[in-house]
Amino acid sequence: RAEFNISGTTVQAIISKKISVITPYASIGFATSKASANAKGEFNIGTDTFPEYIVDPISAEGKMTTGRFSAGLRLQLLVLTFHADYTFQKYSTITGGIGLTIR
Repeated sequence: RAEFNISGTTVQAIISKKISVITPYASIGFATSKASANAKGEFNIGTDTFPEYIVDPISAEGKMTTGRFSAGLRLQLLVLTFHADYTFQKYSTITGGIGLTIR
């Protein structure tokens, strides 16, 4: 049996300024994550004649805490919104999306 546990937390402060239909924004904060993977059970690595068993052979764990800085832009056109964001951190990411605003 395999067991995986993953958890993460992100805390950040965001500042933005709406200028007509464009909203630029920036944020600063930190992120933490923790992951573990385990193989549980009894495994025969020998032969039928000469069995050799190992119990719970794999146990791995990792933790990460990193600072992060994000910058992005939101564009609102009638009922559609478009956004793009770049986050600088240990593993940097680019995100983007489309939204629908109904009021």
